[in-house]
Amino acid sequence: MSILDKPGIIVLDTEPKDPNGKYPYKAILERNHEYKGFDGAWILKIVGIYPGGPSLTPGQWYLDTLLGYDGYGSGRKSDFIYIDHGQNWGVGNMLAVLKEAEETVYGKMDESLDEEFVDKYAHIPMRMRNWYQKPENQPGYESPQKIKTPKKKKPSQKIIEKKWDIEGEIQDLKNSLRSLRRDSQDRDNEAEQFSSDIIERYGWEFMDMLNSGLSKEDKLRAIEKWSVEQDEKHKVINNPESILREYDYYYDQKHEEEEEDLEKQIEAKENELEKLYSNYDF
Repeated sequence: MSILDKPGIIVLDTEPKDPNGKYPYKAILERNHEYKGFDGAWILKIVGIYPGGPSLTPGQWYLDTLLGYDGYGSGRKSDFIYIDHGQNWGVGNMLAVLKEAEETVYGKMDESLDEEFVDKYAHIPMRMRNWYQKPENQPGYESPQKIKTPKKKKPSQKIIEKKWDIEGEIQDLKNSLRSLRRDSQDRDNEAEQFSSDIIERYGWEFMDMLNSGLSKEDKLRAIEKWSVEQDEKHKVINNPESILREYDYYYDQKHEEEEEDLEKQIEAKENELEKLYSNYDF
């Protein structure tokens, strides 16, 4: 699964621009999950669209910092941002990107409260929304009239124990998901560093080859050919298998599939619990 198709990712329409015009880029928004004390914060990331497919660059920042909403940024927005200052690697058109990101997350500031309410965040699942993205916290929202519901039944001990079991299962699944997401975040950071190191040492074309859809055998042959044809001794690759092993470790998509599976299990259990609460007066 591509990073652009990952659940919870918002791909912005406005694109960062490569000053050299070599590669196209995409800007994405992703919610932070219990990492470095900024749980729930939005992170803006830059994705390179390479011949081998989309790949995260090392460029990622807290959105509120870029917008000057917290105390960590300079408060000055720039149209150009460095992904790697040492490599003079950066992208432009960021003012337009930040404008769309700000409107996506916080909404347009000049919206009229007199207009009929429209849920601007309907494309984001309710469980993944920030406080201000939920309908009841958006400008113009009017609480619907309460509808009388049938009187709920008093639960038996068996039903109460079933509720406890479901709640315990949900908590266990959420703990597993948190742990998996922490591991995924660490791996993503390591993968970005790995890509940066490969590009710095061997160049973009080499990274493109690793990102390509070639088979393992074809990649090994391509690495060996590259090593023989280049003329710098310190870049000779004596063990191409080790590079592929590292690449496969960092870019294995199985952990994303595990996250999706856990999210589905949690949603199913929460629906089961909600059904109990709708029928019984706990």
